[in-house]
Amino acid sequence: MELEAKKPRQIRPLGEEIRMEFREEEVYNLNIKEHPDDLSRLIVRFLCGKNYDPQITDEERKLLGVLTANIEKNGLSHEQLNELLLLLNQDTVCKDFFTFFFGEHVNTLDDLKQGVVNFRGFAMLCYGNFKFAYRRIAQMEMEKLKSGLGSYCKESRNRQKPLGIARQDCFQSEVSHGTKRGI
Repeated sequence: MELEAKKPRQIRPLGEEIRMEFREEEVYNLNIKEHPDDLSRLIVRFLCGKNYDPQITDEERKLLGVLTANIEKNGLSHEQLNELLLLLNQDTVCKDFFTFFFGEHVNTLDDLKQGVVNFRGFAMLCYGNFKFAYRRIAQMEMEKLKSGLGSYCKESRNRQKPLGIARQDCFQSEVSHGTKRGI
């Protein structure tokens, strides 16, 4: 995952909340239009953090195809994302989670992918584990989301300033230098 600090996209209604832009090529390379299975992979593996089980019935594949076409035509609301999550046997998310990571409404499949990537970026920074982060914050209210994600939600100028201690003045153990003596 590549992390870059950039200005937030202007089309995002709550863009002031996310101050980092995350990129994850594996998510961007999913071809959901051509392969409806990739929609389930995006949700199950990349959003919910679970092992992806590609055993989808033909009926489910047809439903995913219809959902994909509908997302491209009409976008995706919070309620529709929850229906998709239930179809894939996953836990639902609250409105504040949806708004924080996806905005008020997902307009395209690329917006859906970017929302998942936004979640994964914060999840890795704050929790180090996608599955744990999803279970932990999927039902959080906005204020708890903001406080739970800590300083990553704030403008960089509002963060605490570094202490200004030179590297050579910091404690460094022998193990960190590659020499293991008498531990």
